[in-house]
Amino acid sequence: MVTFHDRASIGLAPPNPAHLTLRTHAENTSQKQGLTWHHTGSGGTLFHPDPLARLRGIQSYHMNTLGYGDIAYEGAFDADGNVYALRDSKYVGAHASSFGNVANRLTDGICWLEDSRGITSAGVQAFRWWNDLFRWVLARPPQCFAHRWWAEGHGGTATACPGDDWDAVVRFVHGNW
Repeated sequence: MVTFHDRASIGLAPPNPAHLTLRTHAENTSQKQGLTWHHTGSGGTLFHPDPLARLRGIQSYHMNTLGYGDIAYEGAFDADGNVYALRDSKYVGAHASSFGNVANRLTDGICWLEDSRGITSAGVQAFRWWNDLFRWVLARPPQCFAHRWWAEGHGGTATACPGDDWDAVVRFVHGNW
């Protein structure tokens, strides 16, 4: 079972529109390619066992340290089957470096709040939920990208994502879900 948490229930700070760029209608509909999958890992400076506190900490880091207008990701999910609505998809994301900023303009960043349990059946259901939501909203399946793929020939930089779990899942489905 998947449980949805809207942005207000997470307690995120309001975005700073002066530091955000609107996507064009085409970038958010007909040109949107899919989803870029990230993972935060268990441990490290942004880890917190409470996923809500963790998301607030990630947003604070993105806005107060990196100068972003909001948390970088449009959504997140965890091993307990929770899905979290984060950055409004009307704004260009800030989740991956790529030529022409294609990753941020044409894919939504979805972050796996990984913990020591690794991939769970509830986590896989939440992963599928994001794919199904994309398919429902845009009437076509998403193309899926692992964060590291943007550094492999797409003009990206090395990723800070610590684990390989979701890269392996995305590679297994060949980027198509």
